[in-house]
Amino acid sequence: MQALRAAHGAVAFDEPLYAQIEAVFARVGEARAQECELVTLASELASVTRARAVAELDEQSARAVHLTAARQAEVVAREGAVSRAALEDGRTRHSAAALREHLHAGDDCPVCLQVVARLPN
Repeated sequence: MQALRAAHGAVAFDEPLYAQIEAVFARVGEARAQECELVTLASELASVTRARAVAELDEQSARAVHLTAARQAEVVAREGAVSRAALEDGRTRHSAAALREHLHAGDDCPVCLQVVARLPN
């Protein structure tokens, strides 16, 4: 009987050891979940890093296009000012020619209302 008791004691259920094993098992499950999350986050980081690099290249390209457009706008603005000045000069010359056509020495000038002493060239 004593041998039976000794054998029973040798195979008896060790509750504290079982609790430790269950805790370790739970921790292993948590570690695996964290490892999966870490792999997912690393993949997302790589994707975001690539997207950022592409965005930075796009930004550089956009800045270059903007600079070119700004320079072209300056050129167009200068050319527009020259064109407006030429248009105004043309209008003035046209008005003068139209007035000159109807001027006669001794008549009143339609602009200043003075007597026209001699006709302009």
